[in-house]
Amino acid sequence: MQKKADLAPAPANIERRKYVRFSKVDMRIHVKRNSIVHELIKGERVDWLNFSRYGLAFACQRKFNVNEKILIDIKTSAHRITNLVAVIHNARRQNNLFRYGVQFYFGANSYMSSAEIQDVLDAIEQSLDGS
Repeated sequence: MQKKADLAPAPANIERRKYVRFSKVDMRIHVKRNSIVHELIKGERVDWLNFSRYGLAFACQRKFNVNEKILIDIKTSAHRITNLVAVIHNARRQNNLFRYGVQFYFGANSYMSSAEIQDVLDAIEQSLDGS
């Protein structure tokens, strides 16, 4: 027989993510489909919701599919990084927008696995952590 204390519900504010994500800084993010044709265009500006060096969440009107690879451009006051390859890991419709969770795909190519990309993503995360 279980004790009453063992049956207490778990706190609702437990973080399920493996990595902490940050938000609330001046950052512009553009998203586009991953194709040669789309590499030449700027992409759609999206409302970013949170960010970590491993991925981000954003909302927009465009529909993407789970497991679809996309390209992301990020611009802050101190950093600019383009054509980051990411994979849509979750998607849901929220009001009139789609909300997506993506992870950066570091195995996509040598650009994504470069120390430079890692350093910039780390710097962006650190600047968000300090805000």
